[in-house]
Amino acid sequence: MIERLLYQVVELPSKNVDTGELKLLSSSLSDFVRAFEVFGEHRGRKKLSIFGSARSKSDTPIYAHAKAFAAEAVARGYMVITGAGRGFCAGADIGAMFKKQLDDDGPRRPSTAANWVKAVRAAKPMIAAVNGACIGVGLTQILSCDYIMASEKAKFSCAFVKMGVVTELASSHYLVQRMGWGNASEVALTARMIPGEEAVQLGLADRLVAHDNLVDEAVALAEMMAQNPSRQMRMIKQLFTQNGSDEDLDAVLARETEALELAYQTPEHKEAVNAFLEKRKPDFRKAAEQ
Repeated sequence: MIERLLYQVVELPSKNVDTGELKLLSSSLSDFVRAFEVFGEHRGRKKLSIFGSARSKSDTPIYAHAKAFAAEAVARGYMVITGAGRGFCAGADIGAMFKKQLDDDGPRRPSTAANWVKAVRAAKPMIAAVNGACIGVGLTQILSCDYIMASEKAKFSCAFVKMGVVTELASSHYLVQRMGWGNASEVALTARMIPGEEAVQLGLADRLVAHDNLVDEAVALAEMMAQNPSRQMRMIKQLFTQNGSDEDLDAVLARETEALELAYQTPEHKEAVNAFLEKRKPDFRKAAEQ
């Protein structure tokens, strides 16, 4: 379903890879990815192309591919997801997925959608660069990303109700978080197509950019984020995930206090303080190796 991912080494040496995150990301990708290949260069940035297809043969070694990808992705400073062709992701294959499910009398495999959402929230900064049609699961798989950038040619649809099903991948949470109750209800209950400019106005996407500049602007933003210490960015993402919709302010403050106390003990914090006093740029990568 994810059709192309761009990444670049910015921070975090491989020896510091969190194997727990790697396993989570690997298992999550195994559900969404059917095959992928590494190819070419994009203005000096390595690209990993991931092609999703519900029609792929069952013997495709997706778990091995996903694990290899996870090992690469976890060691990067950021991830930018974008479509490989004219569209971003047109959603599930109706015949190969829904019709097959209707015809299959056997037990249905338990959903592991939660793995994907958890992986995105636990990962490095993830930015979705939507270059065209982003429909159904194409939309819901990016709602948990840290930032959604839309080109002038982007268009979105939360199309589930038209197929007689409901929203998934925690989108009933993230749509309301992003857009508010009214806008989320209108988008999900009408399933209408929303152009990129309106998507930004509604809060479904975060920024509208010229189509030809989409990837460059997304990567530039991701690189800006990735200059900061990886450990602390993950902690902030975790706080946003836990506190974003928690009305118990005492619990919110308690989580922040606990995270802050942990952050005070890290070599990255010490490096930031010393760099400021010494009037130099901090080297968070070197500090993380200590």
